[in-house]
Amino acid sequence: MAYEKELDFARNLAKRSGEVMMEYYSKISYIPLDEHKDIVIELEIEIDSLVKKEKNERFPTHGIFTEESGAAGLEKEFVWISDSIDGTINFVREKEHFATSLALMRNKDPIVGVIFDAAVGGVAGFLVNHA
Repeated sequence: MAYEKELDFARNLAKRSGEVMMEYYSKISYIPLDEHKDIVIELEIEIDSLVKKEKNERFPTHGIFTEESGAAGLEKEFVWISDSIDGTINFVREKEHFATSLALMRNKDPIVGVIFDAAVGGVAGFLVNHA
């Protein structure tokens, strides 16, 4: 199936990002409320760095756009889109349903998407068929 390796990559990377997220989540209740913003920023930067590093190792010719660090290579045929913590408010308030979201665009059309809901450990991935 077309883009299966990209989908597998996105699923695995989203899961790893979620594991990092849960490491921070286990600490947040022990951190004073006025310092939550700092830990979220630290977490977002850590996941953002992980996503960029892994993308660059596996798909060095692809572009990337992340919420935290912006864009590089948007003119390329393939561009990855990343949101490190989708549901930041839920994360900070220690409520379920926060996620890492990854997508891959080809010529500005979505072809792969993955959401990993870290609190419940669930991953959803899809391929878009442009036949």
